[in-house]
Amino acid sequence: MSTAHTLPTQSLPLLFKRLAVLLSVFIVSGITQGCERSEPSQSGAEQGSQLEQALKSPTLSVVTADRQDLLFLYKDKEGAEQRAVTLEEIPKAHRASVQVIDLARSPAERSASDFVQVFDLRKPDERGQYPGRLVKRDQIESKLAAQQALPEQPPIVIYSTSWCGVCKKAMRFMKSKGWLFVNRDIEESKEAAKELQQKAARAQLQLGGVPVIDIGGRLMSGFDPQGLTRLVEAQMKTSASLKPASNTTPSPQPVSPSQAPSAL
Repeated sequence: MSTAHTLPTQSLPLLFKRLAVLLSVFIVSGITQGCERSEPSQSGAEQGSQLEQALKSPTLSVVTADRQDLLFLYKDKEGAEQRAVTLEEIPKAHRASVQVIDLARSPAERSASDFVQVFDLRKPDERGQYPGRLVKRDQIESKLAAQQALPEQPPIVIYSTSWCGVCKKAMRFMKSKGWLFVNRDIEESKEAAKELQQKAARAQLQLGGVPVIDIGGRLMSGFDPQGLTRLVEAQMKTSASLKPASNTTPSPQPVSPSQAPSAL
């Protein structure tokens, strides 16, 4: 005769209590595991998309004489590519158009970008920064060759404001000409405003608005495309034969363009 084991009636509540405890531990354990899971990191595709976007809209590096993480590429007088790791290694005659590789950027950014950086390393602005521009990678050889073949461009500084339409027009014109220039906003920078006032005082130029363009020491108040072109080309023609007696910037001379500047 088979026998069956029966639980005492008084042990049933204790059994249910133990089952309830085990069930609650299981549920809490499941919840805890879920809470411990960190948010998934960005996928490779997302990271690649962000890098691709950065490469489509690259930013210009800040180039100063004291940076130690830059590589310079330039053409010598025979047209051969030369490399330098310091500004002093580049001959002064070849500093007007130099490709700069920013080693502080990732290898992916340096190699995959469709643009390269070309800087005029002859003279920095008052902040110690050199002017530069972005050039399509497939155009760099022809651009550098053309720049080296041209006479030395005079340094150009345009004093502007963010709201000045004539200033924007002047900068678009200079970019279309391939001229390197430094843009100085006199409202954003007190130093720029003071610098402009000092130049105008030396040139005995009455300031009435912006833009004011400094072309190698000659001040143009307002924007006249033809007058600006004549000034730049005239200085480029004489730069090859004239050697400055010193590093002192000549006193600015006023030039009156046909197009009036925007009132300040």
